[in-house]
Amino acid sequence: MPTFLATALSLYALANLYVFIRGWTVLPRKFPVRLLYVLFGLLLMSGYVLARAGRQFIPAPVISGLSWIGSWWVGVVLYLLLFTLLADAIRLLNRLLHFLPPGTKEIRLRQRRMAAAGIAAATLALLAYGGYNASVPRVVTVPLRIAKPCGDVKKLTFAFVSDLHLGRMVGKDFLRAVIGRISALRPDLVILGGDILDVEIGEEDERALVEVLSRLKPPLGLYAILGNHEYICGAEHSASLLEKAGATLLRDSVARPVPELYLAGRDDYSRHWKLSERKPLSEILSGRDERCPLIVLDHQPAKAVVAEARRAEADLMICGHTHAGQLFPWNWAIRIFYDKIYGLFQEGKTAVFVSSGVGTWGPPARVGNRPEVVLFQITFTK
Repeated sequence: MPTFLATALSLYALANLYVFIRGWTVLPRKFPVRLLYVLFGLLLMSGYVLARAGRQFIPAPVISGLSWIGSWWVGVVLYLLLFTLLADAIRLLNRLLHFLPPGTKEIRLRQRRMAAAGIAAATLALLAYGGYNASVPRVVTVPLRIAKPCGDVKKLTFAFVSDLHLGRMVGKDFLRAVIGRISALRPDLVILGGDILDVEIGEEDERALVEVLSRLKPPLGLYAILGNHEYICGAEHSASLLEKAGATLLRDSVARPVPELYLAGRDDYSRHWKLSERKPLSEILSGRDERCPLIVLDHQPAKAVVAEARRAEADLMICGHTHAGQLFPWNWAIRIFYDKIYGLFQEGKTAVFVSSGVGTWGPPARVGNRPEVVLFQITFTK
């Protein structure tokens, strides 16, 4: 974890530095303009870090403002970087091929300023779309057939939602909208797939979480697993909130919503941060009746995790965590860590579904994917 964090911060710093330097080259030479650029740039670049590091001595309203600025800036700097790299690539290519008309130094400066303004406008427009897109989750229906009997149950519907990230950037109003959407589906049971809470959640949002989740009264129960963000903000505290809301928390344990159905929930892979490895799936499932359907819940779709479910011949495995990349082109980059980032896959006898999640981390925006509530419609056959 420390290595990953150091790498991420280094890349973020380099991206900011590149964008800052390229912006500096098109500024007027007037001292007040450049001073304001430096001060404003430092605020934008360090907002999120200051919000995390200074919460013990900076007033809460200031922390909220810094979090908002810093979170949005993560998205802004991503697209400023991509558009700037594209513009610089065109400039370098022009030096070789000379496809742009020549001009004086003043004309070239004016052109660079126009390009910078266009880059800024395109970035803001893209993130405005992304903000709207993130605010309107869709319902995705996944019909599946499991070739095993489940007692008298022939069909089962259940709602799955993950990666809400309730906290400073995703508030209680969005939580109410999502839970209302789930209630309208009238599922037999509901599953929360981890990262329901974000790194920091205030007391007001905690109360809202318990109050709103308590409204869910599916006939076969409400179940939950933990994600990596529950571990970041305190696994035991997160667990207690979910249990107060009426959820049955599965931490390397098995539930039986109906006698003939096994629902195995894994503790998140982040548990090893606390120097405590989670149980093997084979141990969790010890003594199960293999003639009965088995559904495995695991927040992160790591290759080893999927392979373990496949060896257990689970009928269905459900994950979240990836956000389907959330901001294009991260959907390409995260394939370094996860080969399955979104959708339904078949691994031997095991169907694996990875959800894009319903909320956001960092900037409350999605580009290139949609937030979702997943409705599984399972048919059991002999």
